[in-house]
Amino acid sequence: HEAVASACRDIEAWAKEVGRPKKTEKMLVTPDGVDSAVVDAVGPELAEAMAISVKQVRGAAVEGIRNKAIELLAGGDDAKFTENDVRLACMRCESDALRSMIRGKGVRQDGRDTKTVRPITCSGGLLPRTHGSSLFTRGETQAIAAATL
Repeated sequence: HEAVASACRDIEAWAKEVGRPKKTEKMLVTPDGVDSAVVDAVGPELAEAMAISVKQVRGAAVEGIRNKAIELLAGGDDAKFTENDVRLACMRCESDALRSMIRGKGVRQDGRDTKTVRPITCSGGLLPRTHGSSLFTRGETQAIAAATL
């Protein structure tokens, strides 16, 4: 423990000596009230859209609702918030809706419960002229691996 603490102190001292100050002026901070305004405007619709099981349909529905929120809260001359502020708030609202669905109902977007894992399939010898190749598929995600010597 003492060796790690000593190394951490040395790294901090070195960072003070040669490091640059952190740039905090470019941090994205949304204004107060944008999250609650998004929830009031489209919260229930977003929660309903996040429960759609088909990924492409869900994405289109969420994008439409997000555009509606941008139009309501960032559109026009008397807009309270910027488009980016509303977009970020929508993303937080989507995350909250998904989290509450999983924790409250115990169901994920694709209908699985919290204990079920998507099946993974593996197949080898996929590519010719390699010393080894395989394809891994889990849900809609695929990864291919190849090795040549």
